[in-house]
Amino acid sequence: MQWTETIFVNLATIAIAAVGVAFTILYYKLDQRNKKREATINKLANQVKAYYELEKLYVNEIATVNGLTAKSVLEKHRRDVEANHPDIYIEGEWITAKKADRYIK
Repeated sequence: MQWTETIFVNLATIAIAAVGVAFTILYYKLDQRNKKREATINKLANQVKAYYELEKLYVNEIATVNGLTAKSVLEKHRRDVEANHPDIYIEGEWITAKKADRYIK
């Protein structure tokens, strides 16, 4: 083997190793980003479930104190939430506790 062939083989080996390292780093960063996103989604889904549990307690307490039906209190509460926080009502549909369960891992 001549010295030019040796240099070419070594440079090709270094280039292939560099590409492998670059792909490994890229994969690691994407994997970390996905894990962070999954953790955020899990956290938000748990917050949605907690909101509905709190809403249920609120509705039952208000219905008991005022002598109203739980359904009427719930409907009024949701209308008020929708009016005061329009960003909660996204694309014409509420994020329900059942939907939140799908995201929790």
